[in-house]
Amino acid sequence: MCCVHGHATNYRQLCSDDAVRSRLLEAIRGAVKRCTKESDKDYHRYGGRGIRVHPDWLANRQFFFAYLLTLPGHEDPVLQIDRINNDGNYEPGNLRFATHSENVRNSRRHKPMPSKRS
Repeated sequence: MCCVHGHATNYRQLCSDDAVRSRLLEAIRGAVKRCTKESDKDYHRYGGRGIRVHPDWLANRQFFFAYLLTLPGHEDPVLQIDRINNDGNYEPGNLRFATHSENVRNSRRHKPMPSKRS
């Protein structure tokens, strides 16, 4: 377990596992960039659609990081951040860790196959 409880002043104090810390920080960087930088190749799918990062998390990324550490699966390198409501923001209560295939099924581009009727 990499999460350190209590008051932390840096990311290493929040999570001592270098691999977990690096992966989560990269995910945060990507989420913020997709939602805030019009020059990002995926901005039109996120910020351009009105998807935002919680304002407290934008002001202090450690809050975003600390929240991710509370979610089940944060230490699993196979899992990635997924917004539960794909039209919702990066905010408390709307994030989980999911497999790539779960994340794809939750995307706007995924169109379920029509069910076959017997």
